[in-house]
Amino acid sequence: MLVVLFEDDSYDELSPLIEYRPAFFLKIGAFSLWEYLQIHFPQEKLVSFSERELIAEKYELAFDHEIIRGKPVLFLNGRILPEMENLLVLKKILGQKGELALFDEQNDEQNNKQKKLVLLKTQRVDFAVKLATLLGKAREIQKRALKNKSESKNAGKNEKQKHSLKTLSNVFELPKLNALLLPQHLKIQVQKHHEIMPHVYSDLPLKLADNLALDTSAGAIFIASDAVIEPWVHLKGPLWISEKCLIKSHSQIEKSYLGKQVKLSGEVINVLVYPYSNKSHHGFLGDSVIGSWVNLGAGATTSNLKNTYGDVKGYLLNSGEKIITGENRIGTIMGDFAKIAINSTILTGKLVGFGASVMGLIKGNVAPFRFYIDLEKHSVWTLPSFLRMTEKMFERRNIKLSTQEIALITNIFHQFVLQN
Repeated sequence: MLVVLFEDDSYDELSPLIEYRPAFFLKIGAFSLWEYLQIHFPQEKLVSFSERELIAEKYELAFDHEIIRGKPVLFLNGRILPEMENLLVLKKILGQKGELALFDEQNDEQNNKQKKLVLLKTQRVDFAVKLATLLGKAREIQKRALKNKSESKNAGKNEKQKHSLKTLSNVFELPKLNALLLPQHLKIQVQKHHEIMPHVYSDLPLKLADNLALDTSAGAIFIASDAVIEPWVHLKGPLWISEKCLIKSHSQIEKSYLGKQVKLSGEVINVLVYPYSNKSHHGFLGDSVIGSWVNLGAGATTSNLKNTYGDVKGYLLNSGEKIITGENRIGTIMGDFAKIAINSTILTGKLVGFGASVMGLIKGNVAPFRFYIDLEKHSVWTLPSFLRMTEKMFERRNIKLSTQEIALITNIFHQFVLQN
């Protein structure tokens, strides 16, 4: 069966991490939905599309709707969680005959319930082709799917009760989900590698410095063979350290996923870090998600727990919608290319937008490309200055800033600065 991943029109609720990648490439735990399905459904043809043209180009998501002709199709929302319970449901659905449409209900800003398409399995080739011709029109796909469900003779009245899939509703859910799914994903990863000591896994050969403390009492540790762990470091599982990472001396890293070429120091607990980001000095980072190409200066610290021990209330970055999280531990979600100055402090549950530069005490969300000192003092990057800085940053990692990358950054700048 052909499996097609798509973004619905609520991907904006995943900002500031969604500007630089499609929803199905967001990592939750250690894998994105795309990666998770590739592992568990190697026999199925997996394709995807995004309505955002430059995102589609960056991730090579070119999609020809003609490939659907003559095939049954399973459409999957990119917000589906890459986790075991969802996997079992998908296996059942793939093994069953007939058509199926699954929706979840979400409240909009006016507190009205709206149905979002989560899954659509159709055997009707003509209908699948019609949907495929609507690529980039998530609302239209959803409308057609709702109509198809009501018209289909094979879709029973109790389909929603038989099957349900867990999805990511908003960006504030990520810290808790990362903690829940990282152990699941580590079990998959360690099966392909050597156990160099009890519950510590790697490729061979792996050279570890002396005077390391490795605690696997709460979960396994995976360390890529070319990662560098300096002396006097404490590592506690579940923990995933990807290729060419650097963990500096006197650091404490726990329950986290570190993407490739990440540099870390200080105290880091329950954090997902995308590739090429730096936190090379002391400071606390907890219950947070850090995008790619982020830099945190010396002493930069996030708060992940309110003094009252109460639940964190967050605000979506673009709409400003208030989110009652029901969680008391949420740190900071930092968009790609953000910069945090030395000795800065970010209060609980704040969002830092794509390309923002902040310093001091950060009391609220920070919009993309803003220079932020406090709520009253902020300015905006110019695009030429931002691109020059980005080019220098890439050169420090021996990477050339491509014309494709420049086009995507320029488009994001126009969207959030010139249009707003």
